[in-house]
Amino acid sequence: ALRVFQSAFGLACRKGSLLLIDPDQQIDDGDLCIFQFEGHDEFLFRQILFDGDRTYIRSINPEFNELRLIEQSYRIFGKVIQSRFSTIDYSLSQLAVPSTLPA
Repeated sequence: ALRVFQSAFGLACRKGSLLLIDPDQQIDDGDLCIFQFEGHDEFLFRQILFDGDRTYIRSINPEFNELRLIEQSYRIFGKVIQSRFSTIDYSLSQLAVPSTLPA
């Protein structure tokens, strides 16, 4: 699972969402996946599209609906099988810790 720390994915996947990824599922045309271009540190969350021997990616944010031909080596880490969002902040900095414990 990966936590989304950016808000660039539109309503389909909000900042704070948890993406569940299956690295063993086959990637089919139109699937959402996590991948990385060779030689880059950044992981990308995109829709992947196949057209013969060509591979394209598209942002899941409708504001950036550009279709881009992949012309360099890349590695797919897995298919996104679910996105979960909660309005609860589970960060440790938000938890209240009592100064004394009951006897």
